[in-house]
Amino acid sequence: MEKLFVDDFERGVSAWDEFELTGEVALLVEAVGLLRRAVGAATADRVQERTGQLGLALGRLYDQTYDLGALRESVALLETRTGPFVPDECEYGYACALQKLAAETEDLEVLDRAIGRLRSLSLHLDTDQPLRARALSALSTALQDRYEYASDEEALVLAVERAREAVEITPPDSPRQGPHLSHLGLALRMTFESTGSIDALDEAISVSHAAVDAIEDEVPSKDIEMSMLALALRFRYEALGDLEALEDSFVWQRRAIDHLPVGHGRLAPHQSNLALALWTRAERTGDMATVDEAIQVAKKAVASTSLESSDRQLYANNLGLALMTAARVRTESNELDEAIRIFEGIISSTTTDRALVHEAASNLAVALRQRGRDTQDLREALVAAEAADQAAPEGHVARVRYRTLAGILHRETAAHEPDPGAGLAASVTALRNAVAAAGMENPDRATAQFELATSLLAGPDTPAVQAEALRLVTEASAMATAAPRTTIDAARTAARLLAQEGRLEEAVEFYEQAIHGLSRVAPQTADLVDRGNQLESFLGIASEAASAAVELGDPVRALRLLERGRTLLFGALLDDVSLFAELKLKHPELADEFQGLRRLIDIGGVDTLSVPDVEDRQRHRRKWDDVIARIRAHEGFEDFLVPIVEVEKVPGEDPVVVLLVGPERCDALVLIRGTVTPVRLAGIDPDEVRARAHSLRDCMDDVADATSAGRTAAERRFTDLFTQTSAWIRDEIIGPVLPHIPGETRITWVPTGPFSGIPLHAAGDGRAGEGFVSNYAATLASLSHPDWNSARTSVAVIGGEDLSLQGADREAVHVAERLGAEARLSSVEATAEAVLAKFRCNSVVHVAVHGFTNPRKRFEGGLALADRDAHTIEVARAGAGLKLAYLSACDTASADDQLSDEPLHLAAALRAAGCARVVAALWPLDDRAGALLAEEFYAEGVVPSDTAAALHRAQQRLRDLHPDRPSTWAALTHWGPVR
Repeated sequence: MEKLFVDDFERGVSAWDEFELTGEVALLVEAVGLLRRAVGAATADRVQERTGQLGLALGRLYDQTYDLGALRESVALLETRTGPFVPDECEYGYACALQKLAAETEDLEVLDRAIGRLRSLSLHLDTDQPLRARALSALSTALQDRYEYASDEEALVLAVERAREAVEITPPDSPRQGPHLSHLGLALRMTFESTGSIDALDEAISVSHAAVDAIEDEVPSKDIEMSMLALALRFRYEALGDLEALEDSFVWQRRAIDHLPVGHGRLAPHQSNLALALWTRAERTGDMATVDEAIQVAKKAVASTSLESSDRQLYANNLGLALMTAARVRTESNELDEAIRIFEGIISSTTTDRALVHEAASNLAVALRQRGRDTQDLREALVAAEAADQAAPEGHVARVRYRTLAGILHRETAAHEPDPGAGLAASVTALRNAVAAAGMENPDRATAQFELATSLLAGPDTPAVQAEALRLVTEASAMATAAPRTTIDAARTAARLLAQEGRLEEAVEFYEQAIHGLSRVAPQTADLVDRGNQLESFLGIASEAASAAVELGDPVRALRLLERGRTLLFGALLDDVSLFAELKLKHPELADEFQGLRRLIDIGGVDTLSVPDVEDRQRHRRKWDDVIARIRAHEGFEDFLVPIVEVEKVPGEDPVVVLLVGPERCDALVLIRGTVTPVRLAGIDPDEVRARAHSLRDCMDDVADATSAGRTAAERRFTDLFTQTSAWIRDEIIGPVLPHIPGETRITWVPTGPFSGIPLHAAGDGRAGEGFVSNYAATLASLSHPDWNSARTSVAVIGGEDLSLQGADREAVHVAERLGAEARLSSVEATAEAVLAKFRCNSVVHVAVHGFTNPRKRFEGGLALADRDAHTIEVARAGAGLKLAYLSACDTASADDQLSDEPLHLAAALRAAGCARVVAALWPLDDRAGALLAEEFYAEGVVPSDTAAALHRAQQRLRDLHPDRPSTWAALTHWGPVR
């Protein structure tokens, strides 16, 4: 019997040793079985020793499989030891098992027992040096746990000290040096979390790198140190926006995954950590390749975790987050439905812990609101938001966000009810509760206050309501921990309320604050269409501000507000703020810091699934101020993010007329030779401008959609309306402006709001501009552009061979021959990549293909090409270096349905990106008329040096041929610099 016992024990120890060399968990399972048999057959004098070995093996098995049953049995076996304290492996293993059990159960009493035994082991005189080092390192991790469970700051300080001692007494060539360094790195990283010390974080990264380097690749557990390094690097990104650190974190997390065999117990946690990190980047950037990788990795983590594991629901939650992010772009996919099912499953599972329940319920509420197929989705979202609030512990920081979300959902649900009163009252109550639960430093307080003001203003309008709403948004606009989007919305609402009270100076100051905040707004998506939709709420803010300044009697201030607001918004839409390209060229490290940090600062709102905490927000703001100061310290970057309009330096001799639409009035600002003159357009009502713009667009659409039989009647209706509108422009716009521009023959128009849908270049009794050569611009900065020699051009012509555009075929052939274009890209050959390449590589591009617009979804317009649509912003980016883009394509300069303040079309986007001159269509363009206009435009056989005058001349000639058909000649507009 004794012989059998010895054999089983030795075989068990041998299998355990082999596991340590290979990492094959099956060997460890075999070792546990053999040792269990050895314990059962042991004599009385050896049973305690053999029981201790079995307890240690079970603890090791837990490390590989996270089997809580194995851990509990390990603790039970090791604590059966009797007799005096002995500083040996069993005592060390027992203390570590207690620590792991405390981590699983969050039992502080069990943790303190572990800390006490590890401290005794590290101080005992008979403890040998290697074991003392291991005990000190383990004690450090236990103290770290105590800091996490009990917010014990002293325990964290001690954790760093004990970890340093462990590293100091461990020989550099010891196999334990790597893990001990890793524990020190973890303690330092937690110190950063506690104190915000970047020095501590950087030391944590340095130490974690050393830990990985100290461990041979053959060591099966090296993945742990790799993962710890990845986590520290990710923290640096979260703290400072360090994109390089984020990319490095992905590298190390992937290496940790690759280090483990398929089926290993630590594989799923590593996969989930990688998925979460990828999702974090995707949330910041919207990069769909990152989203897809996050989804795939998260699915692997879920699939490789048993149904009984408590971690499976956590991994599933991470998968749901990634699916939600994907669904924001792929709106037609079933990914959002899948995410909703995942969150519902987590909530209904009896194995889900309470902390995950309130997070999953909140995610479910956001997902249902995102889907928003009907009011039922909104009602179910409301139930989920309230469930999240109820499930969260008292005082939990996220309860503010949950209550704010519930308040918004009450308001949105009420909007679909015949009598919204009860819903609005419930919204106000929920939002008051959110504000009451938020401390002044809570990053969600500003959102709660802004939404409370919004719900109050949606109800009965009383002086008390106005006063409370103004107080709420005034306070919210000044909260340093809030996301810029929230403070901008709050400041804008404050400005509107103050303007209604006639407190114009205060209103303009709040508009200035809101526009200043635009510099911190970062596109949170790489999808160019989605980017426009995300920034939609800011559209019109510059025009509102300028109108208020004009009413205040300060036209120069009005121009500055308009210019700065539009410049910053176009910068956010194109992800190219003023001077950024030059900064990236001359100071690339500063550019990367700026870009990464801007994305971190601009995070917030109830739909945001990953929100920095208070300390991170404060750190981000301090770092932002430091980065901007360092950028502005460089020569040539003194005005970075501060586009300043110096009226006297606006180039050119020709007058610039800015048309503003305020809440109740319209104004023109006439800028000529450094002087700004405000002109009240007293005969124009803002609603009338909107009505005329919409009517013209509707009539033009009728012409474009008419069958042959109905086209004549549609043309007649459009002609009548166009003639009336032309006379109205002459009398009500040019008439009041004309005395301030005597003798001028050219006007550059800067339209805002509904003026962007008015053919300002066609004033008079049907005559093209009544003698004025018209040019359009979105910003005053765009009026300056380096001169160019039209004789030195590389020309690309795109179009032709499209049976649906026979006139375009003639146009493309004629222009290519007239300009001597080396090659013409036919419509059949015009794939998106081929067309974008032409935009990048030539100085002049003439396009005669289908253009399109989606008036209800901004930036979904663009060019319809052979393989896919090329959307507005990607075309604009490709054409940034063009001298001329002639877009003989429908709707390339058309206003959107809401007649937004900023021109959200291809012509304006090309100009904002850097293209010098653009010819584009305000409406659908008849392809035969387009061909005739192009022939006249290039009548001299070269690209005209004065493109605005050439277009004006071409339109006059075509008008003479078709005086009763303005739809044929009035569609094209010119966008470019002044002379």
